[in-house]
Amino acid sequence: MVEAIVRRVASAERPPPSRSGAQLVINSGTTIVTFLMVFLIQRSQNKDSLALQLKLNEIVSALDGASNRLVNIEDVTEAELDDGQAGR
Repeated sequence: MVEAIVRRVASAERPPPSRSGAQLVINSGTTIVTFLMVFLIQRSQNKDSLALQLKLNEIVSALDGASNRLVNIEDVTEAELDDGQAGR
């Protein structure tokens, strides 16, 4: 019984080597394209964030009585943000 199974597995058709190579090329190409798209999307988001920040800075500087107390808000701890003590 085991011999019959071994013979059957040994005689089974295997995919041609070119098919495996083509699949490798397709998978590699897909990986590279995905990797590049991540960097392009991240660059675009960083540019949009910077533009938004510059616009907000301009609006704040144009307002009378505007304060710079939240300029470094990114440097405070999460607990300080939760307490509302960040800019005081």
